Amino acid sequence: MKMKRAFGQVAVAFLACAAAMTAWLPANANGSPAPSAPTAAALVAEMAQRTHGLNSYTARVHFDTDVHAFVDLHPALDASYYFKRPDKVELVFDSLPALGRQFQHLYASQGTPETWPQTYDIAYATPAEDGKSFFLQLVPKKQGNVDRIAVTVDRQTLTVVATQWRYRSGGVITMSQQSRRVGDFVLPQTQTADFSLPSYKAHVVSTYSDYRLNAVIPDSIFTDGG
Repeated sequence: MKMKRAFGQVAVAFLACAAAMTAWLPANANGSPAPSAPTAAALVAEMAQRTHGLNSYTARVHFDTDVHAFVDLHPALDASYYFKRPDKVELVFDSLPALGRQFQHLYASQGTPETWPQTYDIAYATPAEDGKSFFLQLVPKKQGNVDRIAVTVDRQTLTVVATQWRYRSGGVITMSQQSRRVGDFVLPQTQTADFSLPSYKAHVVSTYSDYRLNAVIPDSIFTDGG
């Protein structure tokens, strides 16, 4: 059964509370980083460049979940994850319990650094950095369910280590991510997310394995058909 992501990267995105941000360094009042740091646009462009040569990949994902809604659910789920550049994503579950169908909306792609400039207005948050990480704010260019996204970027690897989605409904999804090197690239290893949405609360830990880089993936895999 196919199920699109409802919080991204896979999205994604995507798991406990976002990594604590400590040891703040002074930032300009407008949220700009220290003079030695790149502009927000340049940072995103460099993030996209880090995955140059990675056109697609597949992976296996295991989910340990705790969902609290009208009933409590604790399913362990397994899925195949498909990515094709620039931002096509599909998550295909081996099986999905009937009561777990609400997970069909747990993932929604935020896109990738390659496509962010077309989708979001991007700026540094305040503060803009803490010496170890950069903090970005993404605001959708087109009004929808998502009000804004806060993204924490590791200063050394230029990979996303934490993301927080704020919805117009008042819901919040917070995700932290640990990555590892796979071939020449740094890709997700584990994601820990907490969902606080009007209809339910959930805690989800996902573990990625069995990566296949630049795999041939037919467009028919993706829900939109390519």
